Amino acid sequence: MKKRKIAMAAGAVVFLLSACGQTEGAKEPQEDTERLVIEKMDDADVQNMQNDDPTETDSTESIGQELTSNPQDEQEPIQDQQIQTEEVADERDLLYEAFLKNEISVANPYVEGMNLTVMDEKNYESEFEGAMKKYAYVDVNADDKPELIFTIGSATSELMYILGVCDNELVCFDVFESHTRSISFGVYDYGLVWEIRDYDGFEKTFYSYTEDGQQMVAKRFTQEDGADLAAYEGEEPEWITLQ
Repeated sequence: MKKRKIAMAAGAVVFLLSACGQTEGAKEPQEDTERLVIEKMDDADVQNMQNDDPTETDSTESIGQELTSNPQDEQEPIQDQQIQTEEVADERDLLYEAFLKNEISVANPYVEGMNLTVMDEKNYESEFEGAMKKYAYVDVNADDKPELIFTIGSATSELMYILGVCDNELVCFDVFESHTRSISFGVYDYGLVWEIRDYDGFEKTFYSYTEDGQQMVAKRFTQEDGADLAAYEGEEPEWITLQ
């Protein structure tokens, strides 16, 4: 009888221990599930906080504004430069046009007190009877801005002015004049001015000019080295007849 009671007591102890183990085993998955729920909630809350954070939004907007404004800031000086270039071109065109209309004159760099104009033919009947006046635009000083080439000529007499603009003023770079067939001159479309003198021997000189209109000898050829002359010769510019 005593042994039976002991056995029953031992069985009860085993049952209790088993029940406790099952309870603890059941608690562990529950705790893991709670941790997962908390972690998911934390991630969602963090995401919502980032979306609702005005500092983050302002920072993003400011970066976008900087990226948008920077190209405009870089373009503004370029646009200003283009406008200034157009204004300079317009000023040059207006000065050239005024000269061709005989509205303004320019000082002759070789004769003090003498101004060059688009001459009235009736005042030069003896030398320029039936003279033709024409002009062209050619860049003679390699500054990418064309100068005005004006000529007036008859059978044996010819004048050629090379006019440019310096400091928004019309200036004369050079004057060529001939009253004989032994002297001739002109300009090639690529920019060099040429002059031929054929008194005692053939000589052809090519001229270029500085930005402010100072004459420079680019090349000179005589009869002996005339074989190299072709390398410097070019085409006539597009002449426009002045009515």
